[in-house]
Amino acid sequence: MSILFDLLQLLAVICIAYLLFTKNHFLKQLTAVQKMVFVVLCISVILPALYEFITGFAQGFWERL
Repeated sequence: MSILFDLLQLLAVICIAYLLFTKNHFLKQLTAVQKMVFVVLCISVILPALYEFITGFAQGFWERL
């Protein structure tokens, strides 16, 4: 189950990155409220993924010492 959750997080990060790289087409169509919701969504998806990556990296580093 955790593998599925990790794959979904990775897919969400890839989708958000794609939307941000095509921001000229995507963000122009949104209202101010929709842009704010999109930013909150980005933060809520990317921060947990980065936290898990960093803690997993640090844990692997300490185990190898």
